[in-house]
Amino acid sequence: LEQQEILIPNKQLITQEVTNWTLGDTRIRIVVPIGVAYGSDVDRVSTILRELANSLPEVLTSPAPEVYFMAHGASSLDFELSVFLNHPDLRLTIRDQLNKLINKRFQAEKIEIPFPQTDVHIRSGLEKVLQRSDDNL
Repeated sequence: LEQQEILIPNKQLITQEVTNWTLGDTRIRIVVPIGVAYGSDVDRVSTILRELANSLPEVLTSPAPEVYFMAHGASSLDFELSVFLNHPDLRLTIRDQLNKLINKRFQAEKIEIPFPQTDVHIRSGLEKVLQRSDDNL
């Protein structure tokens, strides 16, 4: 699916796996994960991600960029933007460009990229904690 082929040289047959990014086909897929705040319009997020991917000439139109709403995460609605490029040398540059474009566009559209959040629920012992706090004052 990621247009990669695995080579296993004789010497390294047992010890490790080698990925050859260009054997047979130089096309490569990159995936950019992005989380947005709960309450965001998921259809709008998908549309924006597709538009941004299609705005870069290095991103292939066939196969076309795809957006997946992956999960209701702990702190965010989790998406993945999947795009294909003609050559593996472009993967870091395009990932960088896409992340910058996403950040700028989400700010303009008021789509929040949330910080990780954790709720803490105190069920018992609160009185003891407060008492210790008062004793230390």
